[in-house]
Amino acid sequence: MQLIQETVDVVIIGAGLSGVTAAGFLAKENRQSWKLIDKARSVGGRMATRRIDDQRFDHGAQFFTVRSFEFKALVDQWLKNGVCKEWVRGFGENMDDGHSRYVGAGGMNQIAKKLSEALPKENIALNEKIMDIELIDGFISISSETGSRFFCKKLMITSPLPQTAAMMAKFQGDQRLVKIMSDLSEISYEPCIAVMGFFDPEEVPLTKFPAKSNSAPLAFVADNFSKGLSSRQAALTVHLSSEASHGLFTANDNVVVDFVCHELRRHFHLKKVTRPSTVEVHRWRFATPKTTISEPCLAWSGPNGLKICFAGEAFGGPKIEGAYLSGLAAAGALTLGV
Repeated sequence: MQLIQETVDVVIIGAGLSGVTAAGFLAKENRQSWKLIDKARSVGGRMATRRIDDQRFDHGAQFFTVRSFEFKALVDQWLKNGVCKEWVRGFGENMDDGHSRYVGAGGMNQIAKKLSEALPKENIALNEKIMDIELIDGFISISSETGSRFFCKKLMITSPLPQTAAMMAKFQGDQRLVKIMSDLSEISYEPCIAVMGFFDPEEVPLTKFPAKSNSAPLAFVADNFSKGLSSRQAALTVHLSSEASHGLFTANDNVVVDFVCHELRRHFHLKKVTRPSTVEVHRWRFATPKTTISEPCLAWSGPNGLKICFAGEAFGGPKIEGAYLSGLAAAGALTLGV
């Protein structure tokens, strides 16, 4: 891999919806040079979709809703352009509560991918895990695990806050930044284990899903066939509750899958749930913030034009809409005075 050493006006860490939204804003404004960086091999963050046996499974965020006027205007455009579609209006026995749940057409990750298609490819650096953020010679210095280094005056960080704190450990800021980092350190996250597999549709009736459970150990069960992602029926994504995910986070995959089969049978009163022949397990260590910060972003301004904006799903609500609005607010803050 070729090492990168680059200086830009703005660096954005994290190519989930917040980061991609901010990058789109900066690209449209076209007043500052910028770089979007992510440790993954593609954009999307927890809006994640993977292929199993040439079928697609959403294994992160399963859907999104719309509340604000700003987000509705965007989603209306997505619907018009085929980026997303309405999935359901309720779960389980209450399949029509009047509230639309939307999904990405072709998978949840397709939303971020479609947004990123409008961005210059040379402005996006993937497979770059950021290790340290420091202040060097009046610039914010950002170094990655590969040895690449980026320099900027303005930085936006959208990572889960424990990861943000680790990256910022060497940064020497003033008392206001210390206070911001102290406030952010109080935000903790719940984990979530996602199990994806092809279950037997004769054992697992499709009429029961999607289903949202308010009691442990199952949090959510979605059939990717109903989303149009899989041509095979009963292609389930099962999210375990935070309690169950805590208890099984380091357990062997076989143990996790057996547990899911048992709980599906028990919770939905099924006669039998055979272990899928093809199954995968994904562990989200920072799935959902336990509490959120009411502001859409927090910004620190330092000497000589330095600025750091903290944004993402921990700001304004742990939902996709909140992530979008957070990215928009942070991009606006980074553009002030330019």
